[in-house]
Formats: sequence, C-alpha cells, structure tokens
Amino acid sequence: MPDQLHPNGPTAPGVCLDKDSPARRQPESRVLRPFADEPGRWERECHRLRRPAAEAQFFAEAETAAALGCLGRVDERNHWGWLRWQAPDEESMPEEPLQIGLLPPSPSKAAHLARRWLTQRPPLRVAIGRSWAGSVTVSTLFAAFVSLTAGIYAMARGLPMGVVVPAMLLIPLYVSVLPDRLDALARHFVRIIEAAPARQYLQRLVLLHAQVARAAADSRLPELAHAARLGHRVLWDTAGLLTGRGTWPCCDELLRAYERLYTDLARQALENAAAQAALEHAVVRPGAPQQIASPRSEDASEPTPANEQLLPPQVLAEAISTLMDIATAHRNAADRPKSLRTPPWSPR
Repeated sequence: MPDQLHPNGPTAPGVCLDKDSPARRQPESRVLRPFADEPGRWERECHRLRRPAAEAQFFAEAETAAALGCLGRVDERNHWGWLRWQAPDEESMPEEPLQIGLLPPSPSKAAHLARRWLTQRPPLRVAIGRSWAGSVTVSTLFAAFVSLTAGIYAMARGLPMGVVVPAMLLIPLYVSVLPDRLDALARHFVRIIEAAPARQYLQRLVLLHAQVARAAADSRLPELAHAARLGHRVLWDTAGLLTGRGTWPCCDELLRAYERLYTDLARQALENAAAQAALEHAVVRPGAPQQIASPRSEDASEPTPANEQLLPPQVLAEAISTLMDIATAHRNAADRPKSLRTPPWSPR
C-alpha cells in the first residue's frame, strides 16, 4: 500500500508525542464526526445501506457478508477530498474514519473523476461455494453470460473455435481485473491515508480544517478564505509527507510545525469570525435590512502545484498574524459605537 509507514518507526502511535502538543491541548469533545454539518444525514445513510446488506445475504451466507464487504461503508465527500466511515449494524457514530482521501489544492477534472471512482459503492459479489475467497462480482458473471451467448452464436455462424473460445475466456477475465487497474490509476491523482498512526494524525488536521472552512463560509473576509485554501494545502502536503517520506508524524519537525501553526490558525479564524459578528451586531441597527454579500473573489495567487516544493511554515505564521490583526481591529471597531452613544435629549 502506498501509505504504509516506515517499519523502523515506533511500535505504537503517539509514543513521541509531546505533552505540549496541540492535539493534547484540544478538548476531548471536539472530535471528528460523520456529516457534522448535516444533522440526520448519517442515519439516512445507514438506513440506505441496510437494503443492500440484506440483498448481499441473499446471495451469500450471513457469516460471509462482512467478508465480502457488503455490510456497507459511507463516503463523506467534501471540497478537499473525502472521509470513509464504516457503517455499523446500528446507527451509532463511528469514532474514527477508515480512510482519508485528499484532492490536490487545484484539482483537475481527472482528480475529480478519480475521487468519484474511488468513492463509488463497492460492487456486489456472489460467493461461489461456502467460502468467500471464491467470490466474483455480478458484472463478471454478466460478462461471462454475454460472452458465452455471443460465442455460441458466433460458432453457429461458422467462426472457428480457436478464435471464439479464447475470446469467451478473456472477456470475463478482463472485466474482473479492470476495477483493480482503474483503482491503481485513480490513486495517482489523489493521496490516500489508511494506516492507523498516519490516519489519526491527519484526522486532527481535518478537524481543524473543518473549523476554518466553516468560519470562512460564514464570513465575507477574503483573509479567511485564504486561510481555508492554506489549510487545504496543509492537508495535501501532510498526506504527501506521510506517504512519500515514510516517517511517523510525531517524529517529523515539519509535520509538528504544521500541526502547531494550523491549530493557532484555526483558533484565530474562530476568533475572527466571532469579532466580525460582534462588529456587525454593533453597527447594524436591529431590524435594518442586511446587505447582500458580494461574491468573494479568489486569491490572486494560484495554489502551488503538487509537484513543487512544500508549503513553508512561515506562510501559516503570516496568515495567523494577519487574522490576529483583523480580529483586534474588529473588536476595537465593535467597542467604538458604544463610546459614541449619548443619552437622549430631554427639554428643560
């Protein structure tokens, strides 16, 4: 697998994690949950998966349904990639995702198609015999039936058996191996993290990025939108370090700097959104019509391509300083109307 970590690293995740790490300072209640911005979506997805699971148990035995991958998985797509969750038997929330996939900061059409292919529903498999090891997909069975029918018809029309029989055998074989080849091709356009230590580290950054993206969506500040784009770049570079360099997260200085700075950036983004909301509440009169937000313009600078150098930590530090100055200005501006208020005039 492309995201296996180096075997010479620690034997347990987090053994090198400092006590002062940003992850240690985060509250335990702030954990990543599936479809956090869409209440009820997880229950609907679990309900949708119950019917395919029942159909899978019709073709295969109940004890082999889980081995065949028919009990279901839920892929949560978003603008930066996707999260894959294991759907339990009941509607309880999973504690952590099974897989984290990342799109590049400036995704191409091929990257979007790769995500769509990798997050599609797994094909239904039919167990041959009492062991799931001999299972085949329904598409392979359909291809075998079509090739057999077409081969019999072709031989009846006079085509030689030496040509028809190999084609009858190769068509189902090609259909059976084609999904694996397409999976390998699609993985060249995205970055996927599945190993437990790397996935747990990246999960913390995903939670921080969700907070920054939510603050940017609720605000009209271009600085917050730029911070969200920087966060996407941090996720992409972090996944590249974890898959390419083969180091444990807690033992890499750049990864530690990313986590520390992005934690500060997320905190400044939340403070900025709160300060802006306080300023709008202080300036806008109660009951006055709100101005329609103008479309946000994209940053003039294009994201760095994936094949160039990594994002320097100084860029995150500059974004943190900018957001800190803006939040201070908003707080001062929100306090200014209070000092300008005068008591109502009363005639002598």
